[in-house]
Amino acid sequence: MDESKQKERERENKKREREREEKQHGRRDDNDEKNPRMIPIRKENKLTREDSELKDDEEQRRLGEEIQKLRRRAQELLEYFMRKNEEAKLAMNCGYGVEELEINDFPQNARWRLTRKETLALISEWTGAAISTRGQYFAPGRIPGPGERKLYLFIEGPNEQSVKRAKSELKRVLEDIMKQTLQSASRPVTELWEPSIGQRMGAPPSLETGFSCLKTACESGQE
Repeated sequence: MDESKQKERERENKKREREREEKQHGRRDDNDEKNPRMIPIRKENKLTREDSELKDDEEQRRLGEEIQKLRRRAQELLEYFMRKNEEAKLAMNCGYGVEELEINDFPQNARWRLTRKETLALISEWTGAAISTRGQYFAPGRIPGPGERKLYLFIEGPNEQSVKRAKSELKRVLEDIMKQTLQSASRPVTELWEPSIGQRMGAPPSLETGFSCLKTACESGQE
């Protein structure tokens, strides 16, 4: 009798031990009691709904911050380029000068004198403005076609003052040539104009007669 109780007690102990192991490592397949199998319990790796929502909110917040940073950066770049553009426009309007002087209708000796490299180089050196010959000569009565320009001098400089000085000096040269043409009648003027030292260092003489006087003298010289 004691032996049977002892066996029963051992079976109970084994059963409790087996249940304890099942709780720790897995569960027993009830369909096969003779050959019990330990089926491992799968651990859930998926996030719960609350964790997923928290993760989505965090991701949206991070993306929102990145978008705000990009917008601020784009606005800063836009303001920078707009400021630089305004500065460039201001510099062009205040610090850069351009003028034109048409010489197509003046006598041939005047055109030759004004378009010579030596003459233009001397005036450019004195005034600081660059002078170039543009367009082409059109005889009296000939009308320029589309895209064509009569012969003229293009004056450009670092500031308006230098351009005005160069244009005034060119007009003065024209005035001198026209006076010499009137005095010498039909004799062409061939000597090269060259400013004196005083003219190079000081301001050019003012042109009181104006450009209309030169046009009148031009017509008289051509006749």
